[in-house]
Amino acid sequence: MDQLNRSRAILFAGILLGGYIVLLIGLVYVGQQHLRQSLYDQAHLALEKQAAAVGYFITEQQGEVGELAGSSILDSFFANRALGMSMQYGLRASLLAVRDELERLRQRKQLHSCKGLPCTPESALWTKMVPCSSPSGMQRINRKNSGLPVRWIQL
Repeated sequence: MDQLNRSRAILFAGILLGGYIVLLIGLVYVGQQHLRQSLYDQAHLALEKQAAAVGYFITEQQGEVGELAGSSILDSFFANRALGMSMQYGLRASLLAVRDELERLRQRKQLHSCKGLPCTPESALWTKMVPCSSPSGMQRINRKNSGLPVRWIQL
């Protein structure tokens, strides 16, 4: 009888220990699932934040390009070129005005505010802006990092 009680106690302790182990494994699994979902949500929010920043940047640059496209200086240059004016007879002066307009825009656009300090060329969003004709009639604007693909913007 004493042997029977002892084996029942061992069996009961084994079942209790097995249940406890199964409970721990289940809790770890549920915790892992919650952690995985939290990491997914965090990555999703970071991606949304980055997409909003890129969207804002693109919207801002479209406004700048729109302002540049609506410039009377560019209008007069392209009108003079369309009329067949040569570089010797005044087109060069229009081209210099276009260069000055592009330089003004380039200096105005900075990656961050200089906060009273002199803005350096490294803080400029664009190092140079060059209108180049393409076969499709679009204009090319060179980015600061030359390793990036060239962006064509319809003017």
